[in-house]
Amino acid sequence: MKQLQQSHGIAKVVSQIRRDYTQNISIRDLAVAAGLSVRHLERKFKESFGVGPRQFLINTRLLAASQRLRETQEGLAEIAYACGFSDHSAFTRDFRRHFGVTPRDFRRREQTN
Repeated sequence: MKQLQQSHGIAKVVSQIRRDYTQNISIRDLAVAAGLSVRHLERKFKESFGVGPRQFLINTRLLAASQRLRETQEGLAEIAYACGFSDHSAFTRDFRRHFGVTPRDFRRREQTN
């Protein structure tokens, strides 16, 4: 029964991240929503997804940003803020780490394909 409650809590957090990724989300608030401690939430997330909830949130934002880079002509800073990044440099750093290229290069590459 406890395992089922924890699974439900993780599913609830995933839904919240996917719904609210553009907003400022704290891991502490996610843990409370799941009915878990922060440490337990992080451990369960890593078991389920291979990354912690913070990285899952960042990855969700990056996937949304990559879609906007492909489908719109919005500026990079506008996309960064619209996807929940607090500053353009953090967006560029995280994007490069995840995709291996800068957002600008990603857009150029995607528009030529």
